[in-house]
Amino acid sequence: MSDRIPCAADNCEAKVHARGLCGPHYNRWKRSRDPHAEPLLNLSGNIDERFMSRVDKTKSGCWLWTSTHSANGYGQFHFNGARYPAHVWAYERLVGPVPDGLQLDHLCHTSDSSCTGGVICLHRRCVNPSHLEPVTARENTLRGNSLQAANAAKTHCSKGHPFDAENTHYTARGRRVCRACQRAFTASYRARKKIGMGDLS
Repeated sequence: MSDRIPCAADNCEAKVHARGLCGPHYNRWKRSRDPHAEPLLNLSGNIDERFMSRVDKTKSGCWLWTSTHSANGYGQFHFNGARYPAHVWAYERLVGPVPDGLQLDHLCHTSDSSCTGGVICLHRRCVNPSHLEPVTARENTLRGNSLQAANAAKTHCSKGHPFDAENTHYTARGRRVCRACQRAFTASYRARKKIGMGDLS
């Protein structure tokens, strides 16, 4: 009689892998906290069927990824020992390659003003290619609800000067600077320096 410890799952005699369960039952437990959950499609099956078995097509039109996620909330698809962003995989399989220098923006997020974004954003799990658009990193950021996007949407500086072509300077890092405010600061600094106040503000 073998002295190996059998899997704790009902009617399973396979060797324990972790948490008292064999490899397949442990993976099901890890995915759904139920070792007896229905298994995902076999890894050796049709790749598109395997991918779509992890997608929940919702009434809103989003295809929500139901399998593993990255730390920042995007779906992950494993194939041939490599890990791919699920939304990128879907786009490249059904539309074509993402152009060099561009990234995919979730249009379903951009059009949902109630979504606050971040890791909990459900739109990050959407893999529907019709909800994805290749854009520059800057455009992707500006379409979101981030602090950078909010600042970029401002048409005037805090003193009320317009951010127009004549009054706006961009730093090497892409930050906008109001020329009028910069001139006022420089004039004030020179005046203080002239009377011996140096860098006091």
